[in-house]
Amino acid sequence: MKLAVDPVACDGLGMCAHQAPDLIALDPWGYPIVDTGDIPQDQLTPARRAVRACPKRALYATGE
Repeated sequence: MKLAVDPVACDGLGMCAHQAPDLIALDPWGYPIVDTGDIPQDQLTPARRAVRACPKRALYATGE
């Protein structure tokens, strides 16, 4: 599984980073920066929580 962000849909609220701080960093404006690599097994639950927390549905999982 990998995380991806739709930059057009994202409002930079940062809710995703609070759910998965080891996977998602925020830039100075609050927009998420995600690693494009595979998510480690022990981080799958926080990654799924982060996807569900996005009010704009701008963060999504691929390859699940």
